[in-house]
Amino acid sequence: MARERTPKSDDDDTYDRQEHDGSYIFMPADAEPIRPTKRRRKTPVVDDEEPQKCLFPPLFSGKESDLAVQTRWEIYHKLWAQQDARIRDVLDSFNQKTLDDVSSFVSGAQTSDYDGKIPTALVLTGPNIASHAPLFAQLAERIRDKDSTGPVVVLTSKDAVNLKGALKKIIKDATMADEGVEEEEMEDIDTIMGRKGRKLLNYDLQILQNWCTLHPLMKVTVAIQDTEAFDAAILGDLVSLFSSYLDRISFVLLLGIATSLEIFYEKLPKATIRMMQGEKFDVERAEECLAQVFNHAVLGSETTLRLGATMCDLLVDRQKNHAQSIQTFVAALKYAYMSHFYANPLSIVLGFLGDQEGLGKVLADEHVEAIRNLPSFRRYRWVYPLRSSWLTFPQVHRDKTGGPRYERSPRTLRGRFTPPISRHHRRFGLPLLRLATRRSP
Repeated sequence: MARERTPKSDDDDTYDRQEHDGSYIFMPADAEPIRPTKRRRKTPVVDDEEPQKCLFPPLFSGKESDLAVQTRWEIYHKLWAQQDARIRDVLDSFNQKTLDDVSSFVSGAQTSDYDGKIPTALVLTGPNIASHAPLFAQLAERIRDKDSTGPVVVLTSKDAVNLKGALKKIIKDATMADEGVEEEEMEDIDTIMGRKGRKLLNYDLQILQNWCTLHPLMKVTVAIQDTEAFDAAILGDLVSLFSSYLDRISFVLLLGIATSLEIFYEKLPKATIRMMQGEKFDVERAEECLAQVFNHAVLGSETTLRLGATMCDLLVDRQKNHAQSIQTFVAALKYAYMSHFYANPLSIVLGFLGDQEGLGKVLADEHVEAIRNLPSFRRYRWVYPLRSSWLTFPQVHRDKTGGPRYERSPRTLRGRFTPPISRHHRRFGLPLLRLATRRSP
């Protein structure tokens, strides 16, 4: 038998019935509706990222100062940012011809000039699959932002599991340009595009047609990044739909082909191929791109951190035998930078080239002792007994014959006296950063 609930007593103030009663506002019949103030649809603003916390551990068995650790961390990020910028410049210039040619093709593509066929750019990207994504990202940025030709939708095989999914992505990405307009204008846009009144399915190309009515001069560029991995039936249906809407939507196709045109033609039905009129564009080979990145970005005169012969051979052999992507090479190069600054306390010197006073404020006795034990320094220790408390930066000059000549009175660090450079230094060419020596008593 269910237990009967007893009503709450008057003394119990934990429950108030009025708190749960509904409230109503009655407006006069002749009152004008209050129109909300004009608002603007805004995308969420992302705050600037806070500087990343230092993740390097203190070296010298934990004796390294916090200032030195933080300085190593900052120098690593600074030098890698400079290196990464040089690599991006090389990659941008490497694909510049392809970007210019494809951009000109899209800008000049007019449906009336193609006899009712879809203007199609056949971009022969080569077998390096990993380089396709950066190339198509550059194409999309060039056509959409710089040329302002219209929206660009980049499709991959994972975006087109079925026809509906591919159409949803095309419509969504192409109509994102309306974000940020006035809300009153947005109401008209919603009405025209079917968001109000007669509801349209989110994969109906009528939505994209209505958007093109509002933007009559815009072209819709659909770039398929991996055509070989694309399902042939879905690709054929997309081309057929684009062809049927071509008089209302100015479609332009960009097809990335990793193999050859013959294999591409064999994959699609002839009826689908007849709906397109294409033009071929070749992309430079990955080997040539790697050579340019290595010569200009890694071995260039502006590079501060120099890689040794062993590391260069390791990177090139790994790239040749195990990986073909430029992005993989860049990631390996970044790991080499990080490893150098992570485990080498003397890497702090690279941040103070030409700033001896700043370096003197950061270096400690442990750094001086570590420099004294470097193999490149120890090979000269037979010249004089070493005294690790002295650190000097001799200035190298050129005489009339072009040979190196050291100053007789090199500058000192930490205010200590250093003897003049002897003939042994001139003969054996001691490195720029060295400990001063003096004769033993």
